[in-house]
Amino acid sequence: ADIEKQALAQINTYLTQNHYGISVEQVGIRRLVLPEEVTTKVFDRMKATRERLAEKARSEGTYQASTIKSDAETKREIILAFAESRAQAIRARGDMEAAQYYKAFKADEPLANYLRVIETLKKVLPHNTTFVLDAGQFGLKDAFNLNAPAAPPIPAPGKK
Repeated sequence: ADIEKQALAQINTYLTQNHYGISVEQVGIRRLVLPEEVTTKVFDRMKATRERLAEKARSEGTYQASTIKSDAETKREIILAFAESRAQAIRARGDMEAAQYYKAFKADEPLANYLRVIETLKKVLPHNTTFVLDAGQFGLKDAFNLNAPAAPPIPAPGKK
């Protein structure tokens, strides 16, 4: 708009000074054509500006991501430390309670060993596992009286 006003003023001044007897009422620019070299430079500058803005946005995103990761890592460490201290307290309480049972097991050590073997088997074979072992390896022959002579087979119903 400023360029159009300046052009209007210059044209009317020129027409008045040269006594043309006319005046121009309005000047408008419909299209601005620049040399291709200038257009290329303008586009290159625009592209460089956009690339700088994009790089700035990427670096801000990287900074925010590292801040978020750092905060999460700090919170993780705090939670793990709390969980570890809580687990140690629970273990200590469990050891204190277990100490009472150790006294009782000391009175009957074979029973205590048998119960430990059973608990170990429960932990080792938790999910429908078929596990074949020699009963003698675990002292189970004596526990289940497997050394005793086999009972005679029971006849099937209807057979004698």
